[in-house]
Amino acid sequence: RLVPPAPDRAGKAESPGARRLFTARPYAAVSMEEVARAAGVRRGLVNHYFGGKRALFLAVVEDLLRGFDRAFPASGRPAGRPAGATGAAGAAGAAGAAGAAEAAAEVVADHVDRWLGVVEADADAWFAFVSAEGFGRDPDVERLVDRHRDATVERIVVLLDDAAAT
Repeated sequence: RLVPPAPDRAGKAESPGARRLFTARPYAAVSMEEVARAAGVRRGLVNHYFGGKRALFLAVVEDLLRGFDRAFPASGRPAGRPAGATGAAGAAGAAGAAGAAEAAAEVVADHVDRWLGVVEADADAWFAFVSAEGFGRDPDVERLVDRHRDATVERIVVLLDDAAAT
């Protein structure tokens, strides 16, 4: 299946077939013909949406990294968790610095768990992409990873600030 770019997705297209192929084999071993067959379309359509194999690979990496965006909402808070709500640690917030430290530790533990959950949910893809034949030292991939890492860190900082304020 090949999903064409949608206006609300900033022109991003996706191909689960390409993701499976890049996960199963090194980048150099995947052909655009195989991607087209996996998507049930002609190669020209894949090239039309992605512009070539390199752009397609970067779109697959970007989609993999979007898992972190879903795990770490823009507000930095897990769904259904209001600002300043940190469970037992939030209740201890009145205890001062000890409560703030406990709340911060809870935030960090929660985010580590969510980060590991994202990686575990797509373990095969992550292992394939971080292998010697995967990301390597590709400057475009590093730029994507840096952008998503920075956004995730900003979201965690918001939560830590909320925890310290309680």
